[in-house]
Amino acid sequence: MLLTRRGVLGLGLGAVAAAVLASCTPAPQWVTPTGAAVSGTEKNRGGTGRVTTVDLTAAPTTLDLAGTSAATWAFGGIPAPVIRLTAGDTLKATVRNQLDADTSVHWHGLALRNDMDGVPPVTQAPIAPGGQFAYEFVTPHPGTYWFHPHVGPQLDHGLYGALIIDDPDEKVTWDDECVPRQVVGRVSSISKLGVVGSAVPA
Repeated sequence: MLLTRRGVLGLGLGAVAAAVLASCTPAPQWVTPTGAAVSGTEKNRGGTGRVTTVDLTAAPTTLDLAGTSAATWAFGGIPAPVIRLTAGDTLKATVRNQLDADTSVHWHGLALRNDMDGVPPVTQAPIAPGGQFAYEFVTPHPGTYWFHPHVGPQLDHGLYGALIIDDPDEKVTWDDECVPRQVVGRVSSISKLGVVGSAVPA
């Protein structure tokens, strides 16, 4: 096959057009926790000044299912240990990734600043294997929430837990709480069925 002068010019113009289009695509710009926009918003948000610090390590584990061992993943247990604090408190959660895949933590149902929302690659870069990420935010609203990765089927592997934000003005007392296994387990089952939403029916 002979290459004509017209063919060479066409290839050259195609290469130039591809280079121009590639240069027009901006590189993603992540909102950083120390950026001016975030700092100003967080200052206006206020808070109690109290800080709860937690460490979450996503790692392989083995479950005993009635005498049968099953390899899976967890944040130290299934569900993860409950994280509990009061509305207005600051949560500092360091997430360490000991998996062989990227991960993150999404704080399901909380109205948070974007860089702490844990949805890669939309609101943060994923936490690479061997890496870690420090989430830090004021907990805005009382309620029972949950946390889980937003990467592939990791939630279904067992990476989830309850986040309880107490209302400082609540006057109700109770005899018992049934949150970690019943509610979180039901939320996980509902998510596997494809039901979308934060509310869990009674």
